[in-house]
Amino acid sequence: MSTVVRVQIQQRVDTASNWQSSNPTLLAGEAGHESDTRKYKLGDGSTAWNSLAYAGYTHPNHTGEVTSTGDGATVITDDTVDEANLKISNAGSNGQFLSKQSGDTGGLTWATPPDTNTTYTAGSGLTLSGTQFSVNAVALTTVQEASSESAQLSLTTQEGDVVVRTDENKSYVKNAGSAGSMADFTLLRTPTDAVLSVAGLTGAITSAQLSAAIDDDVIDEANLKISNAGTNGQYLQKSATTGGLTWANVAVSGSATWVTENESTVSSNYTLAQNGFAVGPIAVNSGVTITINAQQTLVLL
Repeated sequence: MSTVVRVQIQQRVDTASNWQSSNPTLLAGEAGHESDTRKYKLGDGSTAWNSLAYAGYTHPNHTGEVTSTGDGATVITDDTVDEANLKISNAGSNGQFLSKQSGDTGGLTWATPPDTNTTYTAGSGLTLSGTQFSVNAVALTTVQEASSESAQLSLTTQEGDVVVRTDENKSYVKNAGSAGSMADFTLLRTPTDAVLSVAGLTGAITSAQLSAAIDDDVIDEANLKISNAGTNGQYLQKSATTGGLTWANVAVSGSATWVTENESTVSSNYTLAQNGFAVGPIAVNSGVTITINAQQTLVLL
């Protein structure tokens, strides 16, 4: 009579990290399984676990753009994957960008990004060059003429414009008003000045008016530009001094007359131009010099 013996064999099982840390040496033919990787190794009775190869699979050695590690994992080298390696739903064209599209094959699509740029147009008084705006020269104030109030109000003006009224000889500047009347304009008043008239003349004075005013006994000694103060009895002499005029005594020259007169006081420096004589007594003020050049004679009587 035969006997049936039911036997259940359980081989050694542990995690990959525990196998590596314990690093046992399996008996010849003994199997060791990694519970977390589902890989196993067969012992040869002499080789420790970490040096044994996995049984049932020998991973290939990869070189080139794709290499393999010791456990068979493959690694792609840098700068290897190009467009041909990508799984893109369309062929695309130069200049397009790769867009994420989850509904397309591979989730990638060549696409043209939407134009989000804003187009600018230069308005009046502006110039656009590339991305730069510049302001053209603008006249902020215009000057116009009008011969009457109605003509003035009919002009197209803006604040700051000047209107010259030819019928009034007045000027107005446009203010911020919008009443459509003279209230929209401000009269430009004549600045306060000490000179309001010349020789009794006012307004725009012509050369003819000024000449006529001068002829009427207007200019006196105070108006003349003379280099010295002078004394009574002297005469205005042309000279090289400031203004070209100097008060001076008359020098005696030419033929003699029946009488000669001279002042009794010398009040300013005097240079004898030729031989001469004077009737005394004569007083010379302090600091005054009388110059007699060589070959000249002054006789006092």
